[in-house]
Amino acid sequence: MNTSEFIKKVKEHLSVYKRKLGIPEDEKGIFYRRGERLEYGHILRALRGRKMNFLPSIREPLWSYVLEKEIELHTCFLHLNSSQAMCMNFFYPLFIIRQLESVIFPFLPDQVNGEIIDYDSVCFEKPGSEAEWLGENKTEMIDCRPTSFDFYFRTTSGTKFFFEVKYTESKFSGTKSDEEHIKKYNFVYKNHLSHIKDEYCTQKVFFRNYQIMRNLAHIDKDSLVIFIYPSQNKGIVNGIKIAENALKNYTDHFIPIEWKNLVAMVESRLEEKFIEEFKEKYLNFEH
Repeated sequence: MNTSEFIKKVKEHLSVYKRKLGIPEDEKGIFYRRGERLEYGHILRALRGRKMNFLPSIREPLWSYVLEKEIELHTCFLHLNSSQAMCMNFFYPLFIIRQLESVIFPFLPDQVNGEIIDYDSVCFEKPGSEAEWLGENKTEMIDCRPTSFDFYFRTTSGTKFFFEVKYTESKFSGTKSDEEHIKKYNFVYKNHLSHIKDEYCTQKVFFRNYQIMRNLAHIDKDSLVIFIYPSQNKGIVNGIKIAENALKNYTDHFIPIEWKNLVAMVESRLEEKFIEEFKEKYLNFEH
């Protein structure tokens, strides 16, 4: 199926799935697009609360964690297909039982196997390194809002792992080649692209693949970037191919992992209730 068919199937599935949450199938949530008020079945109503987007078995502790850590929830968090909610629903229970190594490390390069995760470093919505990279150029008037990674941890040896999570996004976003972004490219990113092929480092190509390139810029000898995605989303798959083609060094520090393979790893190694709930919500849209 193409990307639009995949997105349609997921939204239709989630519109029915919400009945399992005690929400009538005909109850719709509101979304505003360019000033137009729209109603969709896969969106929760605000009065029901954003925590309804968390899996039942972990809903209360995860919601308390979000409040305690003051995690900023995205504007579209009421959407049942929110990739931010999907990320939290998968990684939070593994974080709590300290089983991230057993699920994630089998997909990573051999040199990181045996490392120990510093669980105090685990973070959702992790800011990227842009402010640090700006360094002495902070006198420049640059909007240096950093890349926000969906999930992050480091090991006790200092290796960093940055995660980008995708679900129904139709593609990786680009950006305008305006004065502000050109300044940011010159003073923030340009000196951190030595591991990326020259043809991808031109402003035109960099801005066309802005989200991908901002992520790849964080790769170095001590940092890995991991994209998690559904294989049925061809728009995201095409973006991952661009990312793979863009690297000339540290090619094994970019790791794309399909959701179905990550879920299978949990099932093969752990006996946790949340994974059945996760599959029912996010992966069973073709049933």
